[in-house]
Amino acid sequence: MAQFTELPAEILFMMIKYLSVEDMENLRSTCKAFYTIMEDAALWRRALCTLLSVPINWVMAIVQSKTINQLRKQARKAALMTERWHLDRPAPRRVRSYLWPKLQDVLFIPGGDWLVCMFEQGTLQVRRVETMEIACSLQSGVDTSMFSMSCISVSPEGNFYALFHCTERILIYEIRLTPDKQSLRVVDKLSRDDMQGIDVLRHASLAGNVVALDCYYQGQDLVYMRTVKPGETGGTMHAALIHDHTHCTIHILSSRVVLLCNGQGISVYKTQGLVGTTKPSVLDIVSSDTIWSVSFDSWTSGQLSGSPAIWKNLYDGHQGPLMILGAGVLHIVQPSVDLDKYSLRSFRVPEIVAEARAVGTRYAFCAQTEQNRGLVFKTCTFPRVLQAYDEIEDAEDMQVSPGRVNLGSFLIEEVKDMSPVFSRLDEWTGYACVMLENDGGVKRLVIVDVI
Repeated sequence: MAQFTELPAEILFMMIKYLSVEDMENLRSTCKAFYTIMEDAALWRRALCTLLSVPINWVMAIVQSKTINQLRKQARKAALMTERWHLDRPAPRRVRSYLWPKLQDVLFIPGGDWLVCMFEQGTLQVRRVETMEIACSLQSGVDTSMFSMSCISVSPEGNFYALFHCTERILIYEIRLTPDKQSLRVVDKLSRDDMQGIDVLRHASLAGNVVALDCYYQGQDLVYMRTVKPGETGGTMHAALIHDHTHCTIHILSSRVVLLCNGQGISVYKTQGLVGTTKPSVLDIVSSDTIWSVSFDSWTSGQLSGSPAIWKNLYDGHQGPLMILGAGVLHIVQPSVDLDKYSLRSFRVPEIVAEARAVGTRYAFCAQTEQNRGLVFKTCTFPRVLQAYDEIEDAEDMQVSPGRVNLGSFLIEEVKDMSPVFSRLDEWTGYACVMLENDGGVKRLVIVDVI
C-alpha cells in the first residue's frame, strides 16, 4: 500500500476517479494519503457527472457553493438513485403533503435543495425543499390562471432560468443561489401581442441562452427562437422557422438545431443560426433544412414528454441521448457530436398511460389513475446507451443496457382518491412532487422522497 500511495497525486487521481462512490468512500478510510486525495472536490464532481450523465458545467453550476462533505453526500444520494430507482416496489422514505389552493406550478432546481413555486397573480417563491422555508419571493402581477407549462435550465452564467407559459405570454426568471443570498428577477418577457402575425403560443423550451416557442402563425406551424439575454454584440438575436409538427415538444439542441416531436413523429431542423433583430415585433423567418425525420406507427399517441437538452458548453450544444416518453412508448434519440446525424430506438411501455409525467436523462416519474387501484405512482428507469453515435451503424444496432424499461410502482393511501395535475422529479436526489386535485377542485402538493 505504501508504494501505491507514493505515486504522483495526478496518477492516483486518474485511477480513483473511475471508482464507484462506495469504493471511493471505502478507500477514503484506508489511510491518510487516500483521505487527503478524497478531499479534492474535483473527484466528487466527476462522480456526479458519471452518475447523472450530465456535463461538468451543469455539475459546477449546481454544486459550486457546496463543501466537500456536502458534495460527498450529494454523490451518495445520486448513487442510491442508481441502486434503488429500478426496484419493482420502491418504499418511499418520506411523504409530505401541503394544501395550497392558489399554487399553480412548482419546479425543482437540479440538486434537490430548492423548489420554485408559482402562485396565482404571478407571485414566485424559491423555497428550501427540506423545510419549505421561503428563501426569496417576487410579485410579477401577471395573471397565471391560464398557466400551461414550465421548464428550468442552467443559464450561461451558471445560475438558473425558470420559464413559465401563461396563455398569451412567456415569463423567464433568473434565479441566483449562494449560501449567503438567494435572489430572483424577471430577465425576459414575450407576449403574443408583441410578435407580429402570431395567433397562438402553444409550447416553449429553454436551453443555454436560447428560448424557443411553438406558435400558430398565419395558418402555419412556426418555431420562434431568440436569445434570453443580449449576446456579445449587445443585441438580441432571433430566428423563426416553419415546420409541420402541430402541438410539438421542443428540444433546443443548439442555436442552429431544434428537435420537434409529437405523436406522429420526430424531425430535426437546422438553420444558419440566429440573426440580429430589426424590430422586436417582426419575425425573421429563415430557411431551414430537415436533417432527420421519422414517423411513428399507430402505437404512439398523445403528447410526448422529453428529457431536458443538456448543453455540453453553455453557449454550445446538446450532448448525449434524448429520452422521449409518451403513453405506452419510450423513444431514445442519439445525436452525433456535430448534431448532424441521429439514431432512434423505441420501446413499448404499456404500463405508462399518464399525462402527468416528469422525464429526466435517466429516470422518469409518473402519477396516473388506474382502475381498481386509484392513484398510482410509477418509477421508470431508462436503458443506457452504450455507444456514441459514431459507433452506431444503424438504428437497430444501437446498444443499450438493459434492453427494456424498468418500472416500479407504489401507492400513497391518503391521496389515492385524488387526480394528478402534474409531476416533477429531481434526478439528483430522488425527490418527486405531484400536484393533485380532488373532485371539489381542492389542490394538494405531495413531496415524496422516493428512495
